Amino acid sequence: MYLLFDIGGTNIRIAVSSDGKEIGEVLSIPTPQDFDEGIKEIIDATGTLSGGNKFKAAAGGIREVLSKDKAMLINDPKHSRIPGWMGKPVKEKLEDSLNCPVFLENDSALVALGEAIHGAGKGHKIVAYITVSTGVGGARIVNCRIDQNCWGFEPGQQIIDFKDVTYLEDEISGESFKKKYGREAFTITDETIWERSAKILSAGLNNVLVFWSPDIIVLGGGVMESIPLEKVKMHLKDMVRKYPHLPNLVRAKLGEKGGLYGALEYLKQNPRV
Repeated sequence: MYLLFDIGGTNIRIAVSSDGKEIGEVLSIPTPQDFDEGIKEIIDATGTLSGGNKFKAAAGGIREVLSKDKAMLINDPKHSRIPGWMGKPVKEKLEDSLNCPVFLENDSALVALGEAIHGAGKGHKIVAYITVSTGVGGARIVNCRIDQNCWGFEPGQQIIDFKDVTYLEDEISGESFKKKYGREAFTITDETIWERSAKILSAGLNNVLVFWSPDIIVLGGGVMESIPLEKVKMHLKDMVRKYPHLPNLVRAKLGEKGGLYGALEYLKQNPRV
């Protein structure tokens, strides 16, 4: 039996795979700001899902930048959705509580892995995944594995306006909509706002194309559901100068299970499991 989890800025999703192939019921809880409370919530949820059975291993994604040993979050708390988790021993606490090996990775990277193997990117060698949700994240998958990197992928931190030093995440994420308009993104119906968002996203995707050169771009996340995909394609086509044609731009297929499928594949790829 394997434990799978996805610790996001808004919610934690937890599931169990009894056979290493299929994912069972998904339990979703709000992400506590307090680290110790968050660990307790995860352990309590695992007790409900496991029926008291022991886990062979656990894997999951967590928002933000991980230390090189994939044990804790290390980026600046001022720019984090979960500052109370910064510098805390996430891996150690989970291993002590679950009494099994725990493998951590960036949450967007695991969704990318899930989509590349089981979702919209299936069958493609190089998959670029971008999520537009509470924040903006993503990763590059090559031959069904997270591409090698030093500190992880953070496409939402690319600067799209040098004059005012504007980051992509500060323009089209759920958090940015709250700051600008004082409301959740999904409640906004003004088409001019979504047209602008499509154009801004296209600028970010142009950078994704020229740096990652993928076969396909998979777009996921709650805010992405409101951004008109055809408008994104139109603007991107106008922006791209070097390539004879664009890769397919498609919406993600796995929904809230994307990171859990990615966690399951991450376990399979780890020789210590």
